[in-house]
Amino acid sequence: RYNETAKTSVWVPFAVYTYPEYTQDCVINSLSILGDNTEMDLDTNPLYFTDNPIQEQKEKVTFQEKLTDVLDSFYSLPEGDRRTVYSAIVLVANGIKLGVQHQSIGFVSFISSIETMIDFENKQAKKEFCEACGQPKYSVRKKFLDYLAKYVSRTDTSKKKFDRLYKLRSNIAHTGKLFLMDVEFSLLNKDTMNEEWYTFIDAQQLARLSLFRWLLLNNPNREL
Repeated sequence: RYNETAKTSVWVPFAVYTYPEYTQDCVINSLSILGDNTEMDLDTNPLYFTDNPIQEQKEKVTFQEKLTDVLDSFYSLPEGDRRTVYSAIVLVANGIKLGVQHQSIGFVSFISSIETMIDFENKQAKKEFCEACGQPKYSVRKKFLDYLAKYVSRTDTSKKKFDRLYKLRSNIAHTGKLFLMDVEFSLLNKDTMNEEWYTFIDAQQLARLSLFRWLLLNNPNREL
């Protein structure tokens, strides 16, 4: 909506209408409680993280039905472990916020969340080095692919996607290859920008889904 009392307004390069009171109008002061609503509806869809994953396009806020198990797992972790997992959660949240204006940085934040959990999962693993070149036998890239294969998908198609996302993360972090949205805005490049947006969403959902499943499978109270 717009503020009818605003005296001035401006169009910015991202095709968004704004005005001096815009930030104040966007502040959420409270949540609406509907009648006798005492329970939150939980989503039973097993494809919750991949079927229409964009929250803004959903009719209402819902959580996957296993959320209670995930929270139980999180708060059952030893304090040090819980702090590390919380860091991975914060990186996902930061990626969502940063991605609004800086898509490349938001994307890297999602991949960093996954890498945080990979390091945590492999903290007890013994490092082996090649006798010929001295490099680690178990590469960072292989750990990335193996972790997502374990917690997300083992299909060849998925592995190719994971590999592509990891390479893109490396290109952004080490060679300055940025998403087009962060460099320029042009309606002539709409297809490229849409493709990069879906890549951004892919990384977001991978970070969320892999962390969600890690907590489900590593619950200290889970019955084997």
